[in-house]
Amino acid sequence: MRDRSFRGASMGLFVLVAALTWGTAPSLAQGSVNIRPISDFINAQGTICTPPPNPLPPLTKVVNGCWDAIPVEANTTLNFLAELTYNTSPYFGFPWALVDYAALAAKYVKSQGGPDLKTTMSGQVTERLLADGRAEVTVTLFTSNALSWAVDQCECAGGPGNVLFGSTPDEVVQGATPALGDSYFKIVLINTGLNAPLPDLFVFVGENVPPPGVSLVSLDFRSSAAGALHYVPGEQDILEGTPGKLTVAEMGPPNGNAFHGFPAAVVDIKPIQ
Repeated sequence: MRDRSFRGASMGLFVLVAALTWGTAPSLAQGSVNIRPISDFINAQGTICTPPPNPLPPLTKVVNGCWDAIPVEANTTLNFLAELTYNTSPYFGFPWALVDYAALAAKYVKSQGGPDLKTTMSGQVTERLLADGRAEVTVTLFTSNALSWAVDQCECAGGPGNVLFGSTPDEVVQGATPALGDSYFKIVLINTGLNAPLPDLFVFVGENVPPPGVSLVSLDFRSSAAGALHYVPGEQDILEGTPGKLTVAEMGPPNGNAFHGFPAAVVDIKPIQ
């Protein structure tokens, strides 16, 4: 098969979950540290709805009033963490790797009558009070049995989107074998204050604008999963169902925002020897 290892910029898209209601931040001295449960981060993601463009691009759709630009990758699970590496074209010819770090795809699969993937998460949110009253927030999230898959391009640009590795959530619902893996996710950001609502990471993507006083400092994401490789003529010339491995890594401060990429990124798809 062709070498599926790429290095370059990457973008993040994030999944849909419900938001929480927060209390009032306590009065603490500068440098004070506050610990919050990881659920505060997980339940804050995916709350941004992107209005559909007019006209609607081919092969995309509207779900609950929001534009679902990548149906082959996420389908009705909506926006998802996607690692994309590219040189000059942000959509075509390079793999997108999708990892269910927040168990949203797992919940969707089970809700549609599919198997329980037994995805588990652990971690914490640490806040440090800054001199200006804002807080530096560090999120660490560890996920086991995360559904993982990879496609060759984004349907948001009208491409067909062939699955290169693993199975999409809808394929798993229909009986396909899921590719499961482990992931580590660390995010550092500046928030408006201690115990303030954590931002949806999608505010750092594309043309979205973070709330006043909120900024993304750095992101470190790493994952590894085992599953089936798929034959794609002229692109992934390998026997259908060959055991393979998907490795994803990105780290560094964002180049402008998460849409414009990170300086160090790898999406590696290869057979298991």
